[in-house]
Amino acid sequence: MAEAVRDADLMLGAAFAPNFLVTRAMFEQVRQGAEPGRPVCLIDAAVPRILDREIRHVDGVTLLDIGDLEGVVASNREKRIHASQRAWELTSEEVAKFENRVNSAGLGPAIERLRLRFDEVFEEIESEHGHHLNGDAGASYIEAQRRLKQRLLHEAILEIKGIGRNRTGD
Repeated sequence: MAEAVRDADLMLGAAFAPNFLVTRAMFEQVRQGAEPGRPVCLIDAAVPRILDREIRHVDGVTLLDIGDLEGVVASNREKRIHASQRAWELTSEEVAKFENRVNSAGLGPAIERLRLRFDEVFEEIESEHGHHLNGDAGASYIEAQRRLKQRLLHEAILEIKGIGRNRTGD
């Protein structure tokens, strides 16, 4: 057994004993033939401990016990909790973006109806009043009417899209 302990990279101890089964002196004696500073990881899974905590001061030794492992588990749990919270945040953001796109897409037909109605109203006004104007005055009147329609529509469409975004909190 001494040869196995000397050449081991990892050792796990788990037993019930009222005292240490391996002391620092015992461990150093068994490891005498090993390469100096050669790394070895010892895990003491026993409660109470069976490996003397002083062994951790031997060059190249990492000694972990149940308390150390609980700390690793707690740290990993914290990381997973943080990661899951961030995942929920990202998911919520993406759902809000998707809802905004869906709501905006639903506004497309309403916006198109608004454009058509604007065209109808402006054509009525043009047919009532535009025929009195000829040449440059008529062309200027039609251009002014077109610009007015674009500005009014642009503002109305932006407002409608804003309402769609506000429904989703975006």
